[in-house]
Amino acid sequence: MSRSGKAAIGTLALLLVLVGGAYALDRWAVAQAEDRVRTELSTAFPDAERLEVSIAGALFLPQVITGSLSTVELSADGVRYEGLDVANVEVLAQGVDVGEPRTVEELTVSATVPGTTVQAAVAASGRVPEGVTIEITGGDLVASATVLGVPLEATLQPVVSDGELQLEPQTFSLGGLEVDADAIPGDLLGDLGSLQVPADALPDALTLTSAEVIGDEVRLEVTGSQVALDDLN
Repeated sequence: MSRSGKAAIGTLALLLVLVGGAYALDRWAVAQAEDRVRTELSTAFPDAERLEVSIAGALFLPQVITGSLSTVELSADGVRYEGLDVANVEVLAQGVDVGEPRTVEELTVSATVPGTTVQAAVAASGRVPEGVTIEITGGDLVASATVLGVPLEATLQPVVSDGELQLEPQTFSLGGLEVDADAIPGDLLGDLGSLQVPADALPDALTLTSAEVIGDEVRLEVTGSQVALDDLN
């Protein structure tokens, strides 16, 4: 092999070593960043279970240089926030600023809350008439009452409108028989058709976008744009 050929191979080998070293450094840096975020979140939420952090992207350091991380994903089996126990928490943050003020271009948070928590929130709304109870039965949110000694039930559908959680009656049954809504005394179930459930634990920067009853739990999703992370404290 000619001297020039050997030099070319040597240069190529050196470049491969440098590239490999740079990639290894990048992977080390992203691992350090993920550990730091995990530690900070564990401090903020000491009751968090199986907290995981993932910073996406082929390369991490170029994102740091530009001042924004394209995608950060967080998950936890359980978290206690503002006295509320939530499970199966998934967070997707896109466009996360590295420097101050730390903001997120688009933030989506999904979590599952126990049915008992929803029941307590409905009761705290002050809009459920006396004698009416609301619980999750067989995967349905059900309002129950008694009319002249006969049990009355209304199946409610959680609906999100303009960031407000509302409960809309879907079916009614009186003594086990399905009846038309017009046959139910208007003041018996109150204003359940537009009952708004307060979400006081939700930061102002986030808006409720969906709610779904799954088994004896409710899956909620909240989103926000240009969210300042300090506002979530």
